[in-house]
Amino acid sequence: MLNLVLCADILKRMETFEMRDVKKEFAQALKKYKPDEVLGVFDIDATLIGTKDPACQLPNIKKHRKIFKELTKALSKEEVFLVLIASVLKDSALIDLKTPKFLKDIQAQGVQCVACTGGGLFPKKRYEILSNLGIHFTFDNDAPQFVFEEFESCFGCKPVFYKGILGANNTPKAKVVKSHLKRTGFQPKLIIFVDDRDKEIEKFDIEGVDIITIHYKGALNFPSQNVSEEEFIQAWKQHIEDAKALKPEFIGS
Repeated sequence: MLNLVLCADILKRMETFEMRDVKKEFAQALKKYKPDEVLGVFDIDATLIGTKDPACQLPNIKKHRKIFKELTKALSKEEVFLVLIASVLKDSALIDLKTPKFLKDIQAQGVQCVACTGGGLFPKKRYEILSNLGIHFTFDNDAPQFVFEEFESCFGCKPVFYKGILGANNTPKAKVVKSHLKRTGFQPKLIIFVDDRDKEIEKFDIEGVDIITIHYKGALNFPSQNVSEEEFIQAWKQHIEDAKALKPEFIGS
């Protein structure tokens, strides 16, 4: 089911649980815009991929919400994010099995696409994971790796670009995308932004460019087996320990 909000004659926002609806929106957009006038910006975690560990999947986090809060109460939001990243880096899976073909097809038509994750850590590992799952991004893919020095650091790392992947690293994604467009000289007439976080959706706006934002909730339907309280606690304690051992992978390393 889609919830649509129209702004003038531009589709400003929509919400869906199905990647096929995202595909339809691109197809509809290409009736009005030329492929080389369109940029697709895709979040990674909980949009393209997710952890295979049921304890770190949204259905079980929601089910064991009180335990989750207790386990993570001593952690900052950034540290909780790092724990989730640790689970994804350990073992990842596609949220929707048809996503690689969809992305390949629209890019073959001439639509430029880039990944944009909220984190800027482990860019090489993320590229490897996406590649192994059949996902590749064309936009500026052959350009040298790049660090956005104008933004603040988080975990000692600034926003980065690496082989088609933007790592916003706690900077609003719209600002990083805008900076990257300025750096590349690409001036799209339309950006279709796909993300699972409503806060990013609400803030995504770039002056002079038509925007379609898609709040993608497919991760809520991600096949997930129920885990007991004991299993949930054991898994999260292990991921917290794994996160402590993680060493940020910086561009150039």
